[in-house]
Amino acid sequence: MSLIGVRLFFLQNKTKSSNVENDLNRVSSVDFNRETITLELEHQQTELQKILDEYQNSVPVASSSVVIDLNDHVRATANADDQFVAASLYKLFVAYAVYDKIDRGEMTYEQQVPNSSFTVEACLQAMIAASDNECGFELGNLVDWTQLDQKLQNEGYTDTKLDNYDEKGDLDGDKKTSARDVAQLLYNLYQGRLVSPESREHFLTILNKQQRDDRLPQGLPQNTDIAHKTGELEDHRHDAGLITEGENQYIAVMLTAGWENPSQEAPPIFRDFSQTLATYFRYQ
Repeated sequence: MSLIGVRLFFLQNKTKSSNVENDLNRVSSVDFNRETITLELEHQQTELQKILDEYQNSVPVASSSVVIDLNDHVRATANADDQFVAASLYKLFVAYAVYDKIDRGEMTYEQQVPNSSFTVEACLQAMIAASDNECGFELGNLVDWTQLDQKLQNEGYTDTKLDNYDEKGDLDGDKKTSARDVAQLLYNLYQGRLVSPESREHFLTILNKQQRDDRLPQGLPQNTDIAHKTGELEDHRHDAGLITEGENQYIAVMLTAGWENPSQEAPPIFRDFSQTLATYFRYQ
C-alpha cells in the first residue's frame, strides 16, 4: 500500500472511530436524560404520595382521594378503589353518557327531556352547575341506567354502579363510585379521550359554573380556575375537580363519609386538603 493509501486508510478509520464515539456519547446522553427524567418523576410521585398519605391520616372520617399532576402525569392515591355512595358525583357519568349520545347523533341539545320542562341543554346545565336532582334522574332514564352501567364497566370504571332501581322503578340501594373512577373520568375528559372536542369544551364550561364552592375552591389562591362537581348526601361530602393555576394543572378528588355534622365539619377538611395541594404544586 502506498503512503497516500496508508494515510487515507488511517483517516477513514479515525473518522469511523470518531463517529462511533460520538454516537456512543449521544446514546449515553439520551439514556442519562431519560434516567434523570425518570428519577425526577419518581421523586415527584413519592413526594406527592407522601403529602397525600399524611393528609389522609388526618381526616377524621372514612375518606378516599386521588391527585393527578397533569403536567407530568404523576399520580398519587389513597384508598382510591374504596366504593362510596356517589351522591351527586353520579351526574358526571350521566353527563358523559349524554355527550356521547350527542356526539353519535343519537341525541340533541334541543331535544325535550321526558317528564320535564327542560331541554337536554338546560338539564345538563341544571344537573351539573346547580346539581338538580330531577334533571339527573331524567337524563339518567334517557340514556338508560342499565346500559350506562354496562358502558362504564366496559370502559374500566369498575367501581361505579348507578342503576339502583328495582323492576318497578323504585330505589334499591345507593349509587356507588370510587375516587379512582371519578379521577379517571376527569383525566380522560382533560386528555380529550372522553368525548368530542366540542362536547369536551361544553362539559368543562358547565363544570366551571359549579355553584357549590364550600369545598375544594376554598383552599385555592385567587385567579385559580376550577372545573368541578360536588356531591353530598346525609353524612357524605365529596368534591372532584380539574384545577388550573398558571402553568400548573392537576386533578383533585376527595370522597368522605361518616360526618356527624357535615355542613360544619367537612368544609375545613376540604379547604386544608386543597390548600396543601395548591402549595405543593406552586413550589414543586
